[in-house]
Parts: sequence; C-alpha cells; structure tokens
Amino acid sequence: IKQQEGYTPVAKWDVRQYSGGYGTQAAPGEIFTPEKAEARLAQEVGGVESWLDTNVNVPMTPGQRTALTSFGLNLGVDDLERLKGDINAGDWGSVARRIPTFNKMLNERTGELEPSEGLTARRIREAALIGDSAPPTGGSTPPAIRGGGSEIAGGAAPAAGLVAKAMDPAAPPGD
Repeated sequence: IKQQEGYTPVAKWDVRQYSGGYGTQAAPGEIFTPEKAEARLAQEVGGVESWLDTNVNVPMTPGQRTALTSFGLNLGVDDLERLKGDINAGDWGSVARRIPTFNKMLNERTGELEPSEGLTARRIREAALIGDSAPPTGGSTPPAIRGGGSEIAGGAAPAAGLVAKAMDPAAPPGD
C-alpha cells in the first residue's frame, strides 16, 4: 500500500475526498507524520481484514488475502461483497478473472466511468496474487499486517480517493 500510494504529509483533495498519509481518508489540510500515516493505514487495513474474517468462509493463501485486502482498501468492502459468492465457492480463477474489470474511475469532466491505467495495473497485480491456485488446507490465514504495521500488504484505503467504481460484467443485475 505504502509503495502504491506514496506518502503525503498534508491531506489533499483526491477525486471525491481528502486523502493523506498513505492514501487514507483525511480532513482537509490534515497533517500526517510517518507514524500517524502508519497508524491510520493499519486501522483501515484492520477494517477490511475484519470484513474478510467475517465473510470469507474458505481458506485463503497469504497471496489471496493480500490481494483481497488491497482490493477492499482501494474500492471498499461493497465491491468485495460483489466477489463474495465466487470467493466462498473457492472459485479463485473466477475471482482472478473478475478483479481486473474493477478498473474504472469517474471522469469528473465528462461524468463517465473510464478505465484507469493505474487501476488496471493495480487490478492485474491483485489478480496475479489471487491466481488459480488451490487454497491451503487447514490452519489459519496470516494477517496482512505484521510487526505493528512495518509490513502492510494490500492496496489503498476505501476512502483513498481513487473513487474507482467497478463495472464488473460478471456481476448480477442490480449489483
């Protein structure tokens, strides 16, 4: 996340909200020390991991968990919800194929959703982590945060301002 988002010490407007630190939601002009940025990021990662722990009923590899954490932080858990059926069916191939379709951003000038190069690249990286591999048998899935935030896996916060809206053609109508 930190590498993808970069460090912003002063919150700035980012498409639909103010973001600061490592792409987390912020108040206008909010100041982020590196320590505050790490803490805020860990908090937002924790929210997505809580969703995964509550809603995913199949074992995940560390890569799958990392990819879903990145995806959920960037888009919000509402878009994870759209993948939940395939995830819980253990259909990781379908999940990997669908993730890259969540690559659209609102063009504020035209009001249209358009593919974003940055989101496309991010979704491809996430899909690669999902892969089509079999999940582990038994045991628990390691968390995406280790050592008090020194190693944070995943993507940007749901409120990271990338206002990406998924256009997943495989999603049922009304999704």
